[in-house]
Amino acid sequence: MCVYSIFAGWWAALFVTRLLPSIVRNTLGVVSITVRFYSDWLKALYRYIALFVWSLTIWVTFNQLIVNRQHADITPKSRDAVSFCAKLLFALMICTAILLGEKVAIQAIASQFHERSYADRIEEQQQNTRTLVALYSHSTDQVGRSDTLHDNPDSKGTFVDPEKVLKNILKGVKGVAQTTTHAFGNIASEIVGSSVLQPNSPEAMIATALGSANKTRLLARRLFYSFRKPSAEVLVVGDIAPFFHSQDEAAKAFAMFDKDLNGDATRDEMELACMELHRERLALASSMRDIDSAVGRLDNILMSVYTIVVGIVFAVILDTAVSAMLSGAAAFVLALSWLIGASAQEVLSSVIFLFIKHIYDVGDRVEIDGQPYTVKEIRL
Repeated sequence: MCVYSIFAGWWAALFVTRLLPSIVRNTLGVVSITVRFYSDWLKALYRYIALFVWSLTIWVTFNQLIVNRQHADITPKSRDAVSFCAKLLFALMICTAILLGEKVAIQAIASQFHERSYADRIEEQQQNTRTLVALYSHSTDQVGRSDTLHDNPDSKGTFVDPEKVLKNILKGVKGVAQTTTHAFGNIASEIVGSSVLQPNSPEAMIATALGSANKTRLLARRLFYSFRKPSAEVLVVGDIAPFFHSQDEAAKAFAMFDKDLNGDATRDEMELACMELHRERLALASSMRDIDSAVGRLDNILMSVYTIVVGIVFAVILDTAVSAMLSGAAAFVLALSWLIGASAQEVLSSVIFLFIKHIYDVGDRVEIDGQPYTVKEIRL
């Protein structure tokens, strides 16, 4: 094997694994949602899959060349060199397999935690957002009122760039470990239910308005004054029923505003409902960002352990005096246990609390020693 073949093999493996998720998603993923879910895993892990496949191919090819030339005249010195290279390639293959396993484990932790903790909240956000989008698309500007949201993006103090709002919501997510990005996806698109938001679409208008407390209040007033009957002080389900496919769907949408279940919704109730949606949206984005950061830190911890494992693997396979090395390392770690023991215990406790117990989330109200608090962030 020449250096050029090895180099070309790496880029070929990277190219194939990069295209594989799109191929799987557009073929098998069309008929199976589960396959579509795992195609996102492939998209997040393609570099590590390519690295493992590349190292495995090199090791198998090298062994095949040795078998084909085992009857050739090889000097003892050359035989030792060949044996050393074979062991080196085998150690490299084992290390890439362990690395792939670590990244798959991180992806599984992120995906399962996301599904368990946020799927219901995201679904509720999507449903409430769809209600607002349906109502907004049939609402009108209120002539003579300056306290409602307007259609014109250039109106004074009304709209800002939706893309800028989405970037603010997602601030901090880009710094997360690469393997976790597809586990959580785009927070804004998950909440809105669309992967692409046109700047002037009702979905983008709602996403923009919900990013600001003031614009959320203006949105609630726009909806209230657009659908209430003339001179009426409240909104009833019949006022919005024509804009939904069925009476049950309209009643479910109206229940979002009618918190006291008395059959009508005042302007204050609509503002309160929209503000609750605004706060939940921000809390959800913040909480998912914190969990992303925590998963990234957990990945860093496991990568530190992986570095030690790599050293042990190479030492064992290359026939180094492993017992002496491990004895020295164990004595060194034991000597430092008084220094790192407490920190290691805190990290383990934090991981268990965050990913297993998880008794509260960002935005929840808690009481500690009789004092009420609101959870602002959760980190390792």
